[in-house]
Amino acid sequence: MPGAQLPKDFAKTTPDSPKAHVLASNPGTQQACEAVIANQIPQTATVRRADASWMLAITAIRNSGRFAAHGSNRDAHVGETYFGI
Repeated sequence: MPGAQLPKDFAKTTPDSPKAHVLASNPGTQQACEAVIANQIPQTATVRRADASWMLAITAIRNSGRFAAHGSNRDAHVGETYFGI
């Protein structure tokens, strides 16, 4: 559901509430404005291959020409390299 269609009561959620995470999805709240800014900042990390251990399984998605990366919440990109994000 688009944030603009959320019930108005969502904006009444207090920042110290256990459900305060909904404020980032509610347009016009300070948390939503901060979320827009935060999403424009690239997030990167450096991982030494020797220190990394991550099992990623790649399976074909039938009739799509795409692959799914299990162990990741995103699709894998097909090409020279598989990316699990």
